[in-house]
Amino acid sequence: MLRTLPIVFLALLASACASTTARTLEVVSPGSFHGEVAGRLSLELPSGDVDIRPSNDGQLHATVRFFCDPASARCESNASEARVVHVQDGARSTLRFEPESAYATRYANIVIDIQIPRVERLDVDIPAGDLDIASPTGCLSLVAAAGDVSITAPLADTGSVELDADLGEADLRTPDGRARDERKLLVGSEVRWFDGPGDCKLTARLRAGSLQVVLE
Repeated sequence: MLRTLPIVFLALLASACASTTARTLEVVSPGSFHGEVAGRLSLELPSGDVDIRPSNDGQLHATVRFFCDPASARCESNASEARVVHVQDGARSTLRFEPESAYATRYANIVIDIQIPRVERLDVDIPAGDLDIASPTGCLSLVAAAGDVSITAPLADTGSVELDADLGEADLRTPDGRARDERKLLVGSEVRWFDGPGDCKLTARLRAGSLQVVLE
């Protein structure tokens, strides 16, 4: 019975957002970002579908698409107000998505595409959604509340991996096979792996959902 908790939690989360069936109008926000970032990068993401990939030109590119009900003027207005804000403080860059009200999922399905250059460290924070990361570095930390998270990172610079899914599944796959996980009260799982050749530590914490990491 306890094993059904992650499914129930995510079902409630999905029902809180409006149905996707009527959201057929694609609106690309004008507030995108293209430019250079520092060696340490923090992504403070809103809820939505997020795809993160390496860039080909040494710069960071971030675009946001809103999928609206054609009759929703509020959704189109939110898309026009949405901004991607880059703040640099010394060796750290932070990417924020503002204003917070523009990214309300009750009005839109939000798709975020980010291309990142080679960085020394990547920190990702997201409330909920589907997150797919192809990281250029194994020095990565993730905190997410709920959703499906998939991470691919380079084995060569990764020394250890710590995964924690409070309500759900955590899975680590390396070229040698699948790392062993440990159950917590039958409702979550943890993975601790320390056999990598590199110096980076990859950590990911997910409150509810599915967490998969592949090192290659």
